[in-house]
Amino acid sequence: MWGGRTAGDVPEVATWVRAVNTVASAAGLGRPRAGHGSLVPLERAARRRTGIDLPVEDGFRAGMARLLRSYMAVPELTPVGRMAVRDDITRRLTNWLRVHDGPAPGPAPADPVFVVGLPRSGTTLLHRLLAAAPGMRCLPFWELLTPDPRLATARRIRTARMTVTLMNVMAPAAQAVHPLHAREAEECVFLTPHTPFHHTRARIPGYHRWYVTQHDKREDYRHLALHLRRLNGRHRWVLKSPFHLWALDDLLAVFPGATLVWIHRRPSAAIASWCRWMEVTLSLHNRAVDRHQIGADWLGMWREAMTAALRARARSEAPGRFIDVSYQALAADPRATARQVLALLGQGPLPLDLGRSVTRRGGPARPPERYGLTGPAIDRLFADYVSTFADRLDAEDAPR
Repeated sequence: MWGGRTAGDVPEVATWVRAVNTVASAAGLGRPRAGHGSLVPLERAARRRTGIDLPVEDGFRAGMARLLRSYMAVPELTPVGRMAVRDDITRRLTNWLRVHDGPAPGPAPADPVFVVGLPRSGTTLLHRLLAAAPGMRCLPFWELLTPDPRLATARRIRTARMTVTLMNVMAPAAQAVHPLHAREAEECVFLTPHTPFHHTRARIPGYHRWYVTQHDKREDYRHLALHLRRLNGRHRWVLKSPFHLWALDDLLAVFPGATLVWIHRRPSAAIASWCRWMEVTLSLHNRAVDRHQIGADWLGMWREAMTAALRARARSEAPGRFIDVSYQALAADPRATARQVLALLGQGPLPLDLGRSVTRRGGPARPPERYGLTGPAIDRLFADYVSTFADRLDAEDAPR
């Protein structure tokens, strides 16, 4: 309950955020201004924050500049949205400076674990469970935002807590759909420079075409690996993101010893739930949101991701590096499923006290029709995936 309302009544965006955007737009603050598409002010801000004056590598700088220009060209982006994307890019530049400054990093991760699968298929739940096991090392949200071990831990945690609080106050539905906690494991997209994750703030189809057809995704994973080398201890990394599906070939090229834990959920259920999350995040950053556009955009993009992932898996010379998990089995008994996966990974048992790790909160259900989709049509579009993993997709999850 929030303020006496059920979760289904929680607005995507707080009324005061809408008011701020309305007033700022009326004052002309929401319109693109000279210099807003330039990376130079953000680079200066990153150098002021860090006191580091290294030249940013050309490829990284060009990619961030492309991302910024793509965002700034979106007419629906609100003043709050513009501030959010500029702050995110500044943070990425800041972390680039920090990770390239200082002593030589440690050895490359030998056998990391990546949890993958369609979004809203239990990847967060299983990720947090695996991360709780002895010998496993995850990236909590506070460390993802500020991945520099030279800075005070308390300060980094405080920054993450403020970010979580602000997100929950601005978008009341966020905590119901995707609970975010400063100290719990989160997605490594915060350290991977380029992924379709950036589309969760605004429609930037030109950027996506560049990412799919021109961008060297191995550079993203080399950048992630460098951060892990700075942070790693004697534990085994466990990371996760559905966005890895677009680039499994590149991930495995950079992390040749990786194991992929792939959770399987019927696409019709996963995509409809993802569209609900996109309605929340896009409403926070844009003046207006077209729900049918959300459905069309993300149905196409996740279909594209699954096609790439299935091809990468077929090409893999080490099929044993894939561990398949049923979403229905995970939802029915998270601890038992995690224990089975840990046994296959050769890791120790789960601790008795898991705290919030087993919390499952998907937020209020929304039918796919809300986004211009139907369950059977979604599953037909993913027919190759559905047929390949039919034994992992419970009939109870099928659309009627």
